[in-house]
Amino acid sequence: FQVGVMPPASSFTAHTRILGPFQGITPQDYQSMGLFIGTGHQDHYAKLVVTANGGAGGIEFLKEVNGIPTGRPQAPVALPGPDAIDLYLTIDRAAGTVQPSFTVTTAGTTGPRTTVGGPEPIPASWLSGTSALAAGIISTSNGAGLPFPATWDFVEVVPDTAPSKTLVANPTSLAFESSQGGASQSANVGLSASDSAGATYSVTDNATWLTVTPTSGTTPSSL
Repeated sequence: FQVGVMPPASSFTAHTRILGPFQGITPQDYQSMGLFIGTGHQDHYAKLVVTANGGAGGIEFLKEVNGIPTGRPQAPVALPGPDAIDLYLTIDRAAGTVQPSFTVTTAGTTGPRTTVGGPEPIPASWLSGTSALAAGIISTSNGAGLPFPATWDFVEVVPDTAPSKTLVANPTSLAFESSQGGASQSANVGLSASDSAGATYSVTDNATWLTVTPTSGTTPSSL
């Protein structure tokens, strides 16, 4: 099963949840269930799957371009056991990469999101032109064996939310001491953005005895 997705301009994530993987059975050989993105052709895709891993259980990422596979070491996860495993393929369109990651939920508690290696380059042609990117579910096995159940709770492809940006003041507070009619005092406050990128700002004062300059600008800056 797959759907066509027109990639957004920024990064986005394909996400699915596998319910009770291999529940009630012993994982065998190359049995797997999971998520993929690609062109819709079996020789051009990247997948992240919950896999039998020869009976040990694990999470496997594999990319195939022109029929040539590129893999990496599996992340071990004991199976069966988890209530659910969430699989994520995060595509950075600007960088031309995909980052695989997963979470494991056991006894109602979801663990941290864990990456399977670093970002993996993908062909620019997967994300360019007028053709949609294929995203969907995948399940495989190898050789003779009994059928095994696989249950996907949902499949979604969503734009990534940009991290919120805040202004950071250094120092965070100032203290002044002066007698009435005495000389004025001054101090500097540095302004930067939480993500280290430039951010515009404006400043106003709320007291007759206080003056701030400059009243606007772009970080990094000093008041």
